[in-house]
Amino acid sequence: MNEKEEQRICVKFCVKLKKTFTETFQMLREAFGDKCLSRSRCHEWYGRFKEGRTSSADNPRSGRPSTSTDDAHVAEVNTLVRANRRLTIREMAEECKISFGSCQEILTEKLQMRRVTANTKTQRFCRNEYNLTGLCSRASCPLANSQYATVREENGIIYLYMRTAERVHFPKNAWEKVKLSRNFEKAITQINENLLYWPSFVKAKCKQRFVKITQYLIRMRKLRLRRQKQIVPIQRKIERRERRREEKALIAARLETAIEKQLMERLKQGMYNDIYNFPQKVFDKAVEAVEVEGESEAESEEEKEKEIEKEVEMELEADEREDEDSDSGHKEKVVLPSDFESETSDIEDIVALSANKKAKWLNVPKKGKVQKKARPKVEIEYEIENEPRQRERA
Repeated sequence: MNEKEEQRICVKFCVKLKKTFTETFQMLREAFGDKCLSRSRCHEWYGRFKEGRTSSADNPRSGRPSTSTDDAHVAEVNTLVRANRRLTIREMAEECKISFGSCQEILTEKLQMRRVTANTKTQRFCRNEYNLTGLCSRASCPLANSQYATVREENGIIYLYMRTAERVHFPKNAWEKVKLSRNFEKAITQINENLLYWPSFVKAKCKQRFVKITQYLIRMRKLRLRRQKQIVPIQRKIERRERRREEKALIAARLETAIEKQLMERLKQGMYNDIYNFPQKVFDKAVEAVEVEGESEAESEEEKEKEIEKEVEMELEADEREDEDSDSGHKEKVVLPSDFESETSDIEDIVALSANKKAKWLNVPKKGKVQKKARPKVEIEYEIENEPRQRERA
């Protein structure tokens, strides 16, 4: 706030206290001395405050607005800085097509960035699996050094790999492999003993690499021992189908309960009158009619079964007649006692099988009738064969 605004506030205060213009001007001259507002300017603001003005600031003036420090340029400069912090102010001003001063004003006042540049050191990574540090440099490159050592982990076991100038010519046996102990102190002593006359840089980096590998192996073991949640895939299609079925079942259940309630309410109100009060005689007649229909159906089924049995018997008799008329042999039916035993067991077995087949067709179970047991019968078949003519001639 400048002195002019302070004096305007003082004029406003005097107006509120209902002081006259002369009294107000005298008080301002006593307070501010030579820096006091002129009499005409003081009279102008006195009149404005008396008319009801509240603000002591100047009215906004019409003029050309600033286009270099607007929101669009501020956002553009901000994105450039975030993308690359090594850009200079002049490069950013040329990129945004604004002046150097406008770009500096945006950085310092709008974005509040006093120090933008940062001195970062960049290095390349090495792709060789035997690299000790992982960085591409002369000291840590396994291809540039004939005498080299590194520490590697294979299936939870840590090994020390060493290569000397004598082994370089044999790629198969170039690396000497030493298994390090699980005890930390013993492993460090092993590294010191094997790398006794080696450069201190290689020795220190091997120890550092061994410490890192042991730390991540310990973390892996802890994570394995910790109880972990099993991730089970969710079948969205089945879930949607089950949800739809549940919704339909709920709607059907609500509908059934609503219908049941509505029917009960109508029954209580007497809407159906005497529909459910049947006379006893009418009910008995209806029951009798149902029973008569059932009996007639049962009789028709029995008649059908009898007809089928007759047809089967007729077919069997026709077969027997054909067998009698044939020239293959003669059949005789003989009733024998139960103690009779025949020597021709094969014939009996064949006859028993044929008798069982016929019994299946004949012995059809009938409803409401007891079947009579058939008496034992044996059928003996005699075959007469004539000798061939060739033997007769001989």
